[in-house]
Amino acid sequence: MPMIPFDIELNIASEPYFYWNYKASTIPEAQALASDLGLRFPVRPLYGIESATVYPIRRLIITNEASPESYELLLGPLWMSKASHTIQKTRMEVLLYPAAGSLSYNIAEELDEGTTEWNPRGPTDYEKIELDRILEIAEKVDLYMSYHKGGEKEVSLDDMTDIWLQLGGGCGYPENFWHLQYAIDARDQGL
Repeated sequence: MPMIPFDIELNIASEPYFYWNYKASTIPEAQALASDLGLRFPVRPLYGIESATVYPIRRLIITNEASPESYELLLGPLWMSKASHTIQKTRMEVLLYPAAGSLSYNIAEELDEGTTEWNPRGPTDYEKIELDRILEIAEKVDLYMSYHKGGEKEVSLDDMTDIWLQLGGGCGYPENFWHLQYAIDARDQGL
């Protein structure tokens, strides 16, 4: 059997998910930060919202404690290369501040339980442009649902496909599809 040139266990332990679930709770500085943020470390067997990496990421964002040092304490040394997409996605969800009754609101309510404060950093210029795109699409979703569905709140997969096609879907897919997904997830669907 050939030798593996790196320590698999060390490599896996550096992944943000494993780091958060197994390593961060053993580091005094991470324990202190988690306590300050009102975070609960995951318990074994792993289940529930506490084991998801979005849990500490969202808490860092909404309390304005997000920094390279904080991410590294809670997610490990590979946080930037392995979790930056989740961080960007979570920031957009926080900045949208979804409506009660929306899918995003229901998920956020569970993730935010025990939050000590709500103080996210304001959007960057790029994020403002993205938020404007999402809000523009949200208006179109509302118009579609009013006109085609008599004001029905829940957006079905067929509705989403129709809206996407009316928005010129296909051009820029999947790069721009997430705008529509955010617009729908943040919309009050009576959930």
